Amino acid sequence: MKYRVAVFVALLVAGGAVVASGDWDPGDPVKMHWAQTPDPTGWDVSFENKTLADDFRCMQSGPITDIHLWVSWRGDVARWDLVHNIHLSIHADIPADPPTIPYSRPQDPPLWERDLGRVGWAVRVYGDPSPQGWYDPLQPPAVPNNHFVTWQINITDLPDPFIQQIGQIYWLDVRIELEEPGPAIGWKTSGAPHFNDDAVWRDDLNDWVELRDPLEPTKSLDLAFVIVPEPATAALWFFGGLGVAGLVRRRLRRRC
Repeated sequence: MKYRVAVFVALLVAGGAVVASGDWDPGDPVKMHWAQTPDPTGWDVSFENKTLADDFRCMQSGPITDIHLWVSWRGDVARWDLVHNIHLSIHADIPADPPTIPYSRPQDPPLWERDLGRVGWAVRVYGDPSPQGWYDPLQPPAVPNNHFVTWQINITDLPDPFIQQIGQIYWLDVRIELEEPGPAIGWKTSGAPHFNDDAVWRDDLNDWVELRDPLEPTKSLDLAFVIVPEPATAALWFFGGLGVAGLVRRRLRRRC
C-alpha cells in the first residue's frame, strides 16, 4: 500500500509539472497539423499598423486555451513595457478560387476574438542568437541581418476559449499594439514544411495581401506559432497512458 501511495504522489507531482508549464518546446503536444517553429535565419514581419494571419488545420477537437508564437524586435531594441495589447482572433477559411480569389484568406466576421491587454501572456528568449531579417510590407526595402534574438510569447489559459473542430482549417490573426512609435515588433516566419497557403497581412487601407519572401518572390512565407492542447487534456493523456500501462502490468502479474 505504501508503495502505491508513493507512486501516486510521484505521478501527481509529475502531472502537476505538465499542467503548470507555460512554455512550449519542440516535442511538446500540439493541436494543429504540426508546430510551425521559427526559421532561425528567416524574416520578422512587422506588426506596425497591420494585422498578420496564418492558417492551420485542427487535429483535435476542443478548446484552444494556449497559443505560442515567436517574434523579434527590430534591431533587437526590445521594449516589452510598451506592449499595451495583444489582439487575437480566429476565423473560418475562405479557400482560394482563382481568378476571383487568388489565395486563401480569413473570413469575416471572426469566429472568436480577444484583447489581452497586458495580462494572460508571458515572454522568454528562445533558442540561440542568429542573424535574422526585418520585413515591413508597408515600408520596403527588407533589411537582412537586422537582429539576432528570438522571443517566444506564451499565451495561456485563455478565458472562454474558442472550440475548434477536427479537420477544419482556421486562421489565427494577431495584432500587437505598442503605446508609442519607434520600437517595432515582428512575427517570425517559420521554416519548412509549409502548410496550405501563404500567411497574409492587412491594414486599414488594404484587404488581405499574401506574404512572399521579399528577396525571392516565388517563395512562400508562413508564420511561426503553435496551438496546443489545454493543460488538463495533456494531464489526462499523461495519466491515461500510465493507467493503461498499470492495467497491462496487473494483467501480466495475474498470468504469472
